[in-house]
Amino acid sequence: MARCLSRSNSLIEEVHLHKNHITVEGGLYLLAELIENRSLKVLDIYGAVSPHHADLIMSSTGWDMFFDFLGQSCSPLHKLNLGGNTVGDEQITSLVDSLIAMGSLRDLNLRDTDISSSGWVKFFNLRRPGTVLETLEKVNMMSWANENLLNDEGMIAFATSLRGNTSFKTLDSMGFNVTEEGGWAALSTALCDKSSIQSVCNSNHTFSGGVRVVW
Repeated sequence: MARCLSRSNSLIEEVHLHKNHITVEGGLYLLAELIENRSLKVLDIYGAVSPHHADLIMSSTGWDMFFDFLGQSCSPLHKLNLGGNTVGDEQITSLVDSLIAMGSLRDLNLRDTDISSSGWVKFFNLRRPGTVLETLEKVNMMSWANENLLNDEGMIAFATSLRGNTSFKTLDSMGFNVTEEGGWAALSTALCDKSSIQSVCNSNHTFSGGVRVVW
């Protein structure tokens, strides 16, 4: 399959390996073949590296290599599903770097990963003009673990990343550890800053899907 993706005339637009466990070597081989691919738009590897199978757990180094290959890919990826894998806080920087390099991603699924509340703060703080959230429309950060839910610091970082953004629409979660006077107040201001006429104009006007609590 990987060799088919590397062919210059490949017309494959979607690859779904949902819960089909792959080894570290298999994952890296797949990404190596994607470097020259110019057709793939959807890559779903949900649960491909399961924490319940010790021999398949990808190390931090392995994930960093995975994201390095992903960033080099010529594929016009629009949707990437990394949910159910062992991606954690240590991989945030390499993950964001790969998204910046791609510049095409619209939908990012990080549901049920090992990213903690502090990891999400880092993710949103790494957003810079012309990069990550400038192209993303949706992020799924749903998790059963309470320590992985967005807290005030994370929501403030998220709200800050929305300023001037013209693409982001929806953030999915199973809940939040956010206070009304902290994170929610920051998000409200980001969506409509009434401090001045110019601030209102510069507020985010595309976050139509909102923050959704989904079960």
